[in-house]
Amino acid sequence: MNYKKTLLELAKFGIDAVKPENFISRCIKVVNNTIFFFDWKGNEALKVKGDEFKSLHLFAVGKASVGMFSETLNVLGDRFHISDGVVVTNEVVSDVKGYQVITSSHPIPDERSLFAAGEVLKRFQNMDEDDFFIFLLSGGGSALLELPMEPITLEDLKVATKLFLESGMDIFELNTLRKHLSKVKGGRLAKSTKARGIVLVLSDVIGDNLEFISSGLLYCDSTSYSDVKGILEKYSLWKRIPENVEMVFKKGILGEIEDTPKVENERIKNVIVSNNGFALRKIEERCKDVGIYGRIITSTLRGEAREVGKVLVAMAEGILSGIYSGNIKKPACLIFGGETTVTVSGNGFGGRNQELVLSALGEIRDKKGITVLSVGSDGIDGKSDAAGGVVDWENYIAAVDKKLNIVDFLKNNDSNTFLKKVGGEIVLGKTGTNVCDIILILIN
Repeated sequence: MNYKKTLLELAKFGIDAVKPENFISRCIKVVNNTIFFFDWKGNEALKVKGDEFKSLHLFAVGKASVGMFSETLNVLGDRFHISDGVVVTNEVVSDVKGYQVITSSHPIPDERSLFAAGEVLKRFQNMDEDDFFIFLLSGGGSALLELPMEPITLEDLKVATKLFLESGMDIFELNTLRKHLSKVKGGRLAKSTKARGIVLVLSDVIGDNLEFISSGLLYCDSTSYSDVKGILEKYSLWKRIPENVEMVFKKGILGEIEDTPKVENERIKNVIVSNNGFALRKIEERCKDVGIYGRIITSTLRGEAREVGKVLVAMAEGILSGIYSGNIKKPACLIFGGETTVTVSGNGFGGRNQELVLSALGEIRDKKGITVLSVGSDGIDGKSDAAGGVVDWENYIAAVDKKLNIVDFLKNNDSNTFLKKVGGEIVLGKTGTNVCDIILILIN
């Protein structure tokens, strides 16, 4: 069996399971004149009759927005008239059945992000109490939709976002900062409307915390400007952020700017409709079909990517050597989900998944029996065209033959260049979904 190929097929199977065409029809159902909404576990979250609202509005923001919007239109069919609809995406799409599509920027916001936020905010402000909206939210919305507080300029926003992304902070810290310099994040968009609505969320955040998925556009926020102060101090960023960003944060800390809403808007329901855990379950089920023992270990894997890579190989070695006493039959696939971080110190190409894999290869070296794969479910891994990588002892031998030093490439955060040279790069293209990362370890 070609274990690298098998792991890649398993990862693709899990990603396919969380694509909009495979979950929207489960979470939205229409019976007669009623729309039923369900969460990812199949529990009914809300039902709305057609005579309960004057007009229906449809929004989609995030990396999976195009697919979620299109599939929702298919489910609703012609039974409900949609008064207005808009899609904000990082894809280049000319049209979605006649509705407005805004191609925005990710991961660094630009003028398109501001335009997109303005368009969505305008629509929210124009809806009234008799309107109902369906908001389809997926990861990436923090950059795709942004409207910074005055006097923060677009250039300030770009500089600050880049600093935050390269500091090594996790998504919870990153989005805490983003929420407190924005007019639309952290539940502020929810405050702008009188309408009733539901937010169907494809989770790309560990633990499915609604406050942090796309910076909680339509949810309440438990973080505060005091948390911002602690994060900036932790990463020594006070003296590095632009002056206007510093001004906004300091005003917030002093109470001169109203903090984000702390109570959920009772007229707006937020529901998780698919997530990393669902993808992992599908991979575990699929393992049986291909003759491998599969076991989910966690969907909350986190930490510095290069350190996590070392720990995962150490776990595999324990099973391989027989010292682990658990009932794991070989060949076995350990299944992980989550999101690691990278503290950028070099100027190479790559991302957290490729850095994890490269670090793991440094531990595997020429030992046979361990194969490691890590991919971003959205098909994008950091500063590269790759989704991630997959390696075993053969890649290490190839590196030795080419005189490539793993430590040097890690120091320069240049995992993509290394993996390309030894044949360990995985390229998927944009997948149209986003549920954190998938990490698989094959032990035989």
